[in-house]
Amino acid sequence: MPTANIGLRKDCNLANGVYFAKVYIDDVDYGALLSSGVRPTVQSGLKPNAECFVLDFDGNVYSKIITVTPITFLRDEMKFSSLEQLKAQLILYVSAARRLEVYS
Repeated sequence: MPTANIGLRKDCNLANGVYFAKVYIDDVDYGALLSSGVRPTVQSGLKPNAECFVLDFDGNVYSKIITVTPITFLRDEMKFSSLEQLKAQLILYVSAARRLEVYS
């Protein structure tokens, strides 16, 4: 699943956590999972950023201009005990996102 790492502007008021989102790439919209925060499971002490996990997109988003629109807040940012646990949660969210009408 392609991931777009997005730096956040200083005036961004997006709460740290996970969202269902829409991503627009080359004038096409895709469903996505948006994670906003400091990535506590992977590394601590980082500046806040956002990562979008783009569903049903099989291309490269590097150097493309994309637009991300959060749709639904799922949960606050949290630290998992392992990367495997984080990946398992991501799989559950992807499954739930595919069932949402907004992604049809």
